[in-house]
Amino acid sequence: MRPRTWRLLVLRKLHLQRPLVFIKLTDHSWRDMLKITCFWTLVALASCQSILTYNRTLPPEIPVEGYRDCQVISLHDTTQVDFTQDKKVEVYQNSYKTLLNTLVTGLQNWLALNTQLAHSPRTLSPGEEPSYQKVLDSLDQDLIVILKHFDLYRDYEVEVSEDEEGNKSKTAYYYLVAKADFTFFDANREMITMKLQASELIDERFVLSGLLAIGPNIGNKGPAADSLGKRLGRQFLEKFIPSEVTIARNYFSGGKLKQVKPFFKSQNWIEAEKLLLDLWEKDDDNIKEKIAHNLAVLYEATGNVQEHMHWKSRGWKPTLLMEE
Repeated sequence: MRPRTWRLLVLRKLHLQRPLVFIKLTDHSWRDMLKITCFWTLVALASCQSILTYNRTLPPEIPVEGYRDCQVISLHDTTQVDFTQDKKVEVYQNSYKTLLNTLVTGLQNWLALNTQLAHSPRTLSPGEEPSYQKVLDSLDQDLIVILKHFDLYRDYEVEVSEDEEGNKSKTAYYYLVAKADFTFFDANREMITMKLQASELIDERFVLSGLLAIGPNIGNKGPAADSLGKRLGRQFLEKFIPSEVTIARNYFSGGKLKQVKPFFKSQNWIEAEKLLLDLWEKDDDNIKEKIAHNLAVLYEATGNVQEHMHWKSRGWKPTLLMEE
């Protein structure tokens, strides 16, 4: 029997007393898709349904189509840190440089923007917004990206395990966490702020007698710190490029709707639409909700939002068709 395990809420900052917050990705991970597919497979087995899966390209969160150039300004001062150990300072500064390099390279290569980098280090209070008007007046680039703040620190959580005899044990998991705060202006000079965070497990240690083990030295975690800097840069860039997600939808494929399955499977939407509309006109009311459901799935897959919403309102309930 596997021991029962739970997580204690003991996430703490080691040098800034704030809770650790992990960012949840907005797009479906492969685990999410596995759960969705398994769920709908069970539904399909129970009610003569099948699963349609297809990929969809989503537009970027922040469009920059037609942009030609970009100015990146680094305001963060990497010399103003609250630790003095040389190795730790070096790891911190290298992680920040990796973030900047990833950012500038991505803007040039991914977005094809002529990008310049300027350093203007200054010390900002937490939450302070500097005055940007002089910067905006002096620059004419389509996109202006300002990196205001960067942080790299160690955090931890404690896991408590209990076996079948009631014996408990504790394990401390140590994470390296990087955070970055951006302010940027689009071609219309609309201001947008963005706070990003990435973390990586760097060690785990057994906890004796309720005493927390001494954590790993950040100064020895250069590769992990560089990896986090690169991930933060890519997180920023991903806001500006299209993304692809996999959609999974159930549809009815039993009885008189059996003929639609090969069309859905091959994504032959023209023939599938013709068949379903023909059935809708000719058939009795017993399966009309199922026909409407299938039509709603079809029009969602083809991107016809108006027809999708029309047939969704007449379709089988409950449904997990798109709400957007």
